[in-house]
Amino acid sequence: MRVRFDFKIRRLPILYRHRIMSLIKEALSLSNTPYKFLLYPEDLKRTKPFTFSVYILPGFETKQERFILDQDISLQETVFYPKREISLFVSSSEPEFIVNLYNGLLKLREFKLAEFLSQFGEEEPEYIHFVRAIVLNEKSITTDEAVFVTMSSLSLEDENDEPIDLLKDGQIDENSLKRFNYHLNVVQDKRFKDLRGYGLKKPLELVPKRMTKKVVKHALKGFRDQTGKPYMFLTTYQGEFKLKGDVEDLKLTYQVGLGLRTGQGFGMLEVV
Repeated sequence: MRVRFDFKIRRLPILYRHRIMSLIKEALSLSNTPYKFLLYPEDLKRTKPFTFSVYILPGFETKQERFILDQDISLQETVFYPKREISLFVSSSEPEFIVNLYNGLLKLREFKLAEFLSQFGEEEPEYIHFVRAIVLNEKSITTDEAVFVTMSSLSLEDENDEPIDLLKDGQIDENSLKRFNYHLNVVQDKRFKDLRGYGLKKPLELVPKRMTKKVVKHALKGFRDQTGKPYMFLTTYQGEFKLKGDVEDLKLTYQVGLGLRTGQGFGMLEVV
């Protein structure tokens, strides 16, 4: 199930994913607290049955401004000034998740997404206001291969949490592609076992068509507590690719995303 949620906001920091995650948690808490704790149990990681991406219409302005990342950590970073509403695209294999999210947003209506600091050090809260929800049609997948384009960057790492450099000098490296597909299968197989009780029906094979590398700044409290650094740099990939595999696996991948950190706003796909 896929839905577009539209919001009004005056300015949006480039480090927004962790705050969108907080927005989702707050909405779920308001609509169905037991379901929220089912998805986000304390002191335990659980595979999320959804993924999301944020879209800002072209024509936005950017400025360098200081905002509070978390508690007493403030940063001078890029801030987007949208000309119109922004859209949060959400895809899930569980209609219950979408329903609870929607009902929670109706109750929430607005949420403090960021806290900015003026030139005099005064705090200026920035609220995001829910406007509407539009249910989107899922495109049909009927064969053992499909062409996808990323709506949010694809994140993937090896067993040592190191990125796999898929591109060298702008070209696909065949040895790296083999490693990339190996780890993609490891990740997706584990996620499917968590979500539906069994893993991939057959191996996936990603065949790049037009892909580029993108380094993304991503903020997580656990990372800050562990490293002392305000945010991490993630090597991600975006663009168009063909994905081969069992048709049911492709359908579920379309619904819940591909790769790591899908519940944090990575790996959302659209069928071309």
